[in-house]
Amino acid sequence: MENFRSIDALGSEIGGLLFGGPDPNTPTKVRIEDFELVQCDYSRGPFYRLSDADLARFDAAIERHGGAGVAGFFRSHSRKGLTLDAEDMKVLEASFPRAMQIAVLVRPFRHQGERRAGSSFGKTDGCAAEAATWSFRSDPRS
Repeated sequence: MENFRSIDALGSEIGGLLFGGPDPNTPTKVRIEDFELVQCDYSRGPFYRLSDADLARFDAAIERHGGAGVAGFFRSHSRKGLTLDAEDMKVLEASFPRAMQIAVLVRPFRHQGERRAGSSFGKTDGCAAEAATWSFRSDPRS
């Protein structure tokens, strides 16, 4: 398993936009309703590390939606640990400046039908929220 986590193959991670917003019943929670993959050219290696061209595609996808309903971004995480790196934080700060916009890492490995996700970072009044880790069941899209 450790060897799999240090995958060196092109495209071992994916990412994109999350759509949703604050939960109307619990405004301190963000409800995710949909997502859109944003392609990465992997010119910086096998992980989802965005080049300048990728960042332009990312920002164009946000603009295509008029920013409305964009709750943040996600990426799969095949590296050790489950934390955002400095590049993730730059993307979060530059492209998702509003309060309650988040970044989510999803570990693509299953354990008894569940996937692990974590490091959901958001901002409330300009302050970074604490990280969280949770499990969820995959629900394949039809």
